[in-house]
Amino acid sequence: MKKPERVFLPHSQFNMIRMLLQGREIYYVAGTHSMFVPSRNAKYIMSSRPDGVSIVREWPTLEGYPELMTPGEAARRELKYCFPNLRKVGWQSNDVRLFSWRWPMMFTIPMIGRGTYIDLAGAYHQLYARLWLDVAFPCGYGSLSLSSAADSLAQWKGARNSLIGITAAREATGVRGAKTFRLVTKNPYLSPHLWATIQGILNELAFLAEREGAVYIATDGYIFPSKEKGDIFQEILDDNGLKYRRYDGKFNIKSWGAYKVPEKETKLFSTPGLGWGRPFRSINILDSDNPTRLLRWWSKSVPRYSKTKWQEEVTEWQMTI
Repeated sequence: MKKPERVFLPHSQFNMIRMLLQGREIYYVAGTHSMFVPSRNAKYIMSSRPDGVSIVREWPTLEGYPELMTPGEAARRELKYCFPNLRKVGWQSNDVRLFSWRWPMMFTIPMIGRGTYIDLAGAYHQLYARLWLDVAFPCGYGSLSLSSAADSLAQWKGARNSLIGITAAREATGVRGAKTFRLVTKNPYLSPHLWATIQGILNELAFLAEREGAVYIATDGYIFPSKEKGDIFQEILDDNGLKYRRYDGKFNIKSWGAYKVPEKETKLFSTPGLGWGRPFRSINILDSDNPTRLLRWWSKSVPRYSKTKWQEEVTEWQMTI
């Protein structure tokens, strides 16, 4: 099949083409930042956000030539480069249930005060950089290290987050007019064990944050009602070798998804007429008798592999000859 034509469009034009396709009931396959139209053998790519910030970047193809790519395309390119002959990650059909693991969430009550906001720096990337595509959940080693792909994507947030999305993508969406269709896809990088391992670690961190007094948790962000409580959780992160950002000062929690902390304010926070939300908690632990089992395994047993670190070690060794 001939390679599809790639058409780059800013946000407004991309949406105009999408409405045109839907209005004329022309079938397309929807992606995060793209639409593939089989009848035209064309791929329309959103090149920038509504605020004008570019979505695409030049990235080397497998042949080594620079080409504009979306974050998802760059992440998939790195996976292809690292695992060129991979047809499937080894797992059993009933392992698909591991995708039911979800990121942690907790909201207690609306609150205004002074305290500490901590969020993990590049949480997903930080975790999978020391794991394997074929990691065995729970606490099992693999052979397909993600360290090289993680190193390559480290400076592009969108792409490094897309990698974990690709490893969990089980279907695509077809669109014709007002109708949508679920499309089953073949994804050689699909890894329910990797997904469950990462979500399990995030849930254990949430459990520890709650234990130390957090009043709000969203995946990898934690709000504490006092600096002292934040200090204790920071020590836990330091002990497990996790990188994070910390901000002390005033906070205002209105509801789930609506809060303001130093250096960050959610869009929902400024929504007029927003009511107070009800408390809820979604934190799941693999082993109640050992609630940090996955975290301690990751931080204390899994070796740190890094292409950059290895190159530095080689340089230092050569200098001593």
